[in-house]
Amino acid sequence: MPILVRDVMTKDVITLKPDMLFNEAIEVLIKNGISGAPVVNESGALIGLISEKDFLPQIFPNEKEFYENAEYYLADYQRIANEAIKVLKMQVGDLMRTSVYTIAPDNYITTAIAKMTAHKIRRLPVVEKDQMVGIVSTNDVYKKFISILGKQHVH
Repeated sequence: MPILVRDVMTKDVITLKPDMLFNEAIEVLIKNGISGAPVVNESGALIGLISEKDFLPQIFPNEKEFYENAEYYLADYQRIANEAIKVLKMQVGDLMRTSVYTIAPDNYITTAIAKMTAHKIRRLPVVEKDQMVGIVSTNDVYKKFISILGKQHVH
């Protein structure tokens, strides 16, 4: 029997609002033990996604930037700390990714796994009729999908 996204997804999703300060969003992520969350508008529609991957590049350079100006990044720790403080005071809507991969609840979970693997992402918002109805993450795959699979095929 095929396993669908709806069988594995988390339905009670921790979401963020675009007008939250980023430091508030980080507190929500830490408190809930997650590394990212969808961003929704007032009506609950998905408008973006934010994760720790969106924070670190704002503070630390990519490899090319670093080597072009290594002394700038190595000489002054306080400068990097000040940059971090600036980012923490920005709004989630300014830092979130608005191009978000999603999946429908009636897709096979193997399709979700393939999407996450192909795009090197850890979570996929589950969207039905323009509303977010859940999220499927790599943790869901490990914990739920493998458990369901084991019950179906191990006697």
